[in-house]
Amino acid sequence: MLRHSNWVAVNKDLVKLVGCNSAYLLCYLADKHQYFASRNEIRPDGFFFATAADVEEELGLTTREQDGAIKRLVLANFIETAVKGIPAKRYFRFLEASEQALENALLGAQNCKTSFDKSAKLDTTKAQNSVQQNVETNYKEHTKISNEKSFLSGDLQSPFENIKQPDEKAEFSEWLHNNGFTRLSKTNFFLNKEKSCAKKEKLGEVAYLATLGAIDAYLGDNPKYLDDKKAFPLIFDRFAVSPELIACKNDFNRVFSAKFNSKLALHGRAAEIALNGIISQLKDLGGDMPILEKITRFFDAIAKLPKFASEEAWNPTFINSGFGIIISLLNNNKTNQPAKVETFKERDERLAKEKDAERQLRQFEQERIKAEKAQIVRFIDAGYPLTPEMLQSAAYRELYGNGETF
Repeated sequence: MLRHSNWVAVNKDLVKLVGCNSAYLLCYLADKHQYFASRNEIRPDGFFFATAADVEEELGLTTREQDGAIKRLVLANFIETAVKGIPAKRYFRFLEASEQALENALLGAQNCKTSFDKSAKLDTTKAQNSVQQNVETNYKEHTKISNEKSFLSGDLQSPFENIKQPDEKAEFSEWLHNNGFTRLSKTNFFLNKEKSCAKKEKLGEVAYLATLGAIDAYLGDNPKYLDDKKAFPLIFDRFAVSPELIACKNDFNRVFSAKFNSKLALHGRAAEIALNGIISQLKDLGGDMPILEKITRFFDAIAKLPKFASEEAWNPTFINSGFGIIISLLNNNKTNQPAKVETFKERDERLAKEKDAERQLRQFEQERIKAEKAQIVRFIDAGYPLTPEMLQSAAYRELYGNGETF
């Protein structure tokens, strides 16, 4: 019954070499690779994805347990890992060198055990030295078996037991660089493994990567920001991107793209402040509905209001400032009740609010364009290439017109 379906075959020799969790995960990844290959869904560079949430659901390994297992497999040159795509996902790759390393390790483990069984009469020291020589040949500098420990019941000692642990800070910097956080990788920013895992578990993998991206982007305009900072976990929390904010951005763009067949950039501190304001006001509405579902329904609903028939109305600051009026309009539409006749006083108050909201919108746009102009000038003076968003922005057109781009 256990082997009938939904099972993972685990090689026993592999368990002795890398431990239960690592062997369990590697055999699961082999199944994943075969599944994606049968559907022609392996990326051209050989990577395939397996998110932390998927692995935890299917194998029962927590994020922390997965990190430890992955680290052992990478040290053994069995797999490579990377973070790719939008939204970011965790990818793995088997290389020819990885496959050869795995084959050599398993053959070496089997040969070591067979040789030990046949020479049971040999003294412990000779048997131990023989096994050590075979394993060191297979793992080279990554594996080392101690001559001072004896074998019990013919079991192989784990070749990872005496590996010299790498500098965790240097390892984190290398990981940052490999995943595109190039500015962060050159600073003293450091989250040790325990705190890094805690941040992932609290925020989720996507929000964790988004937070690192936010810090890295901020360093583009403030390269010395982290030079005198010592409490790096506090800096991380200051830039932490909540799952609600990510969901809000995704739902905003989803509805906007479907309505106008284009995307609206939601980068920058002002947009995030406005979106967080919308989230906060949605939470204050009460009710038992989860906040993520509230966010989805809110943007689906306002897309149907005549007030948001034009792209200009879709400004996070404008939506946040007029949240009360928007909820009132949605409630009227929901109950299908005709709006009551306004008094002259109510009309004047409504018009004054709308006029004030338009004034704030114009002021916000002017400040945003001014900030974008300053950023474009800094990039050009420093010799940095302009992004496609910069080249297509209103700020760029005001500075240089519609002529040739840099």
